[in-house]
Amino acid sequence: MAAETKRITLALMLLWLTSALAACNGSDGATGAQGEPGEPAGPVIANLSVLGSPIHPGGQAQVFISAYSPTDQPLSYSWHIPAGWGGTDSGSNLVVLTAPEEQAATALVGVTVSDGVRTREAQVMLATRGPAIEALSVAGNEPLAPGDLLGVSVTAYNRDGEPLSYDYNLGGLSVEPAAPEWSWVSTAAMSGIYRLTSTVKDGNDLTASASLDLQLQGISPWPAFGGDRHHTRRSASAGATVGEGTVRWAVTTGGPMYASPVIGPDGTVYIGSLDKNVYALDPDDGSEIWSFLAGSAVRGSLAVGADGTVYAGSSDGTVYALDPDDGSELWSQPHGIGAAVFSLALGAGGTLYVGSINGTVYALNPDNGSEIWSFATHSAVRSTPAQGADGTLYIGSTNGKTYALNPEDGSERWSFNSDSVHSSPAVGADGTVYVGSYNGKVYALNPDDGSEIWSFTTAGSVGESSPAIGADGTVYIGSYDKKVYALNPDDGSEIWSFTTGYLLRSSPAIGADGTVYIASSDQQLYALDPSDGSEIWSVTTGEAVESSPAIGADGTVYIGSLGGTIYAIQ
Repeated sequence: MAAETKRITLALMLLWLTSALAACNGSDGATGAQGEPGEPAGPVIANLSVLGSPIHPGGQAQVFISAYSPTDQPLSYSWHIPAGWGGTDSGSNLVVLTAPEEQAATALVGVTVSDGVRTREAQVMLATRGPAIEALSVAGNEPLAPGDLLGVSVTAYNRDGEPLSYDYNLGGLSVEPAAPEWSWVSTAAMSGIYRLTSTVKDGNDLTASASLDLQLQGISPWPAFGGDRHHTRRSASAGATVGEGTVRWAVTTGGPMYASPVIGPDGTVYIGSLDKNVYALDPDDGSEIWSFLAGSAVRGSLAVGADGTVYAGSSDGTVYALDPDDGSELWSQPHGIGAAVFSLALGAGGTLYVGSINGTVYALNPDNGSEIWSFATHSAVRSTPAQGADGTLYIGSTNGKTYALNPEDGSERWSFNSDSVHSSPAVGADGTVYVGSYNGKVYALNPDDGSEIWSFTTAGSVGESSPAIGADGTVYIGSYDKKVYALNPDDGSEIWSFTTGYLLRSSPAIGADGTVYIASSDQQLYALDPSDGSEIWSVTTGEAVESSPAIGADGTVYIGSLGGTIYAIQ
């Protein structure tokens, strides 16, 4: 079939060439090869052919013209090389051209033949092999909420008649449809930007790709530590505006809380405790809906899947999947052979990404907890992975490296060296990766290669506090020097800083109105004005706080304390 198509393409080219030759005129205005009586006859072009067409991108082709003079006049040749193609006018009846490194490119090469009195011209079309995508379009209202339908259409072609195959990737997830038109129902667990990439391939294994970014809405207002897949720690709920700083309720558990709360689709608040329990609390009054006793302390933050499943990791290295209705165990898998699990995040297709104290990052099947892949950093992983629009995972390790990992197989794309990294990275709207380090610096990294764009030095270690990113790109982060910083995303310069009463291990969270919330080991939760860092209000917890705030759809701020109490503040 491919050969038939190719022959049809060539036949059409010859028909076009014949018509082009028939339209050639003498330079003195007379039509045809014969001149006026007494004048020599003009040149006759018998054939113009291309050897090696269609041409591989960057490859070469020979263009040959066969012409003669009925009166045996000597002929000269002048070639017209198309823009973007390599080659020089040979002055003979043969020219060698080099194609651009572009697939499915076309160009016209022309030649003028002269006998010294009259001229004839001809042109032929050149084409390179491989597919090209003319258009990638989607139909759907953004942000796409769970259950919303997205229509996808791609228009692709090639010049040599090879059949095309189609592949798609959405935010790091390969999707099944292998056709130029298809539809997809959004099932994103986490809000954020998801890059849709269409790749077409021909029978020669030449490919072409096109991408566009989609805004998807997650299943809940705060399903994991970073709030969304990029770890902006910024609420996407319109009602999440600053309140008066009133404690709505406080519930005390049996152990300290280092974990940060997460929120389910129905508003249920979930948090883990060093008393080995995972708690599900009613957002209205803090009453216990259920609790689940794990095998050991639950120190890291939880994650909520697109179907509401609650995922937790414990200090003995076990990962649990819990039924959101009653807390019953759906499955559990030991990972890390006794090493504590500190971080959980969810990928585009629900894949669970887990960091362990044993120095390994795992990708787990959300249905049963089986391992999809693992990546060894050889040093403790306390950081939670953030994801770029294309699904790339960014995660830090106590070996001083920040890694970029391929979400499909866990292979390393790049790493950046600093000092021990406990902070979790965040990804800006332009893809820039922000991360803090124990050397007291905040880094902005190029997502393509991990090179440093800028760094900002605080007066203390940037330990557990992770960056948050405002709607205008401003980067907020805390330091052991007791300060919260607002940094310019362009150059890392300080916009403002706010000094608390003690060191900061908590990460900022940002309301829909831009209000910055952060807790300090001075036993306070602060609400700060994003324009100048001034205090709007503060609430005394009575206990040191290393947990980071989560923001509900109505603006309620939830946070745990080392005294074992979780607070709801509005």
